[in-house]
Amino acid sequence: MAFLSLVLLIVWKRTLSKKINFLPTSFITVFFGVMLAWLLERSGSSLALMPTQYIGLPDNVFADVKMPDINHIFSNTEIWRTAVVICFVASQETLLSVEAIDKLDPYNRITPQNRELVAQGTGNFFSGLLGGLPITAVIVRSSANAEAGARTKLSGLPTVCGCCWQYCLP
Repeated sequence: MAFLSLVLLIVWKRTLSKKINFLPTSFITVFFGVMLAWLLERSGSSLALMPTQYIGLPDNVFADVKMPDINHIFSNTEIWRTAVVICFVASQETLLSVEAIDKLDPYNRITPQNRELVAQGTGNFFSGLLGGLPITAVIVRSSANAEAGARTKLSGLPTVCGCCWQYCLP
């Protein structure tokens, strides 16, 4: 499946992406992989994914959600050391992603790095307070937007019809 998806990715990028430019190549590749897995499962092929390879969701997703114990924040210095390391790693990843995204932008716009770092830091602070994971720049979404010709800030927001966002947004 992975080989066929890779072949489709290369062929679509080199030939069909210029003719059908409103469909991002990454979307077509993922859609192809999902449909191929579904067809292999329906046909009973030995190449089909096993049930253990699928992600299982519990019946009640929120049953295991617990708020963090804030009392440990002030009594355990290891938390502070880990938080500082995550802060620097996430900040570095964000700055590297911003550099890469700016180079991908066909309109040569420059991302304000200070504003990006303040936004990432604020988001990480509140995410950490709630027990969440660190937030970093999403280079995959940004490269898909650049590939599809995104022009507005609204392209960073997920839309219902993500494959045709350029026709839905101003």
